[in-house]
Amino acid sequence: LPTLEKNGSIQRGFLGVLMQDLDKESAQSLGIDRTDGALITQIVPDSPADKSGMKPYDLVIQVGEKSITSTRDLAREVQNYAPGNKVKVKVVRNKKETSLDLVVGRHPDDAQSSIAEKKGYEGQKAPFDLGFRVSDYNKKLANEFNLPPLREKHPVVIDVDRGSIASWAGLTPGDIILDVNRKSVTRATDVLKLLRKDRMNVLRVLKQNRVALLYLKTR
Repeated sequence: LPTLEKNGSIQRGFLGVLMQDLDKESAQSLGIDRTDGALITQIVPDSPADKSGMKPYDLVIQVGEKSITSTRDLAREVQNYAPGNKVKVKVVRNKKETSLDLVVGRHPDDAQSSIAEKKGYEGQKAPFDLGFRVSDYNKKLANEFNLPPLREKHPVVIDVDRGSIASWAGLTPGDIILDVNRKSVTRATDVLKLLRKDRMNVLRVLKQNRVALLYLKTR
């Protein structure tokens, strides 16, 4: 089970990937002769998965002693490890099994309590059950999240739901959204207008003075 800190809050393990289940058709198109496991489709930059050497198109089939047959298996198993624990992850890569040394990370949702909840910020709720709220950049938010000064104003993520699409993609409170689907955004409403249903949405965000591309696929 997820571990409890001394203050009683829950710590959950974090991998930092986007993934999908395989069916026969998609497995054949990728040259994979099995459908069990979790197919990695995207790696969050600087995440535990990234640092372990995991790559897109890796098929995760085992974590520790636990066989992985689906994305649900992988998500549940990783969250059962305490942050900082080391575990062997077995993947199929180019039709060969490879073992990776993973140091489990701390889930971003657990690392920072929601400032939105504490301060009562509402912001704009992202559509399509993506699981995040965004607000216009202002001095108050900049102080709360210790954000850098910006020449051009861009909206700020103020809340991310646990276990949501946004959370798994690596989006965290305090991220500054620069553009959505390759179009620049200056207000929270711009983000909502540019997100698309039934497709992969690409967000370019400023995370602690570095820029990252995050991929959010609507259900």
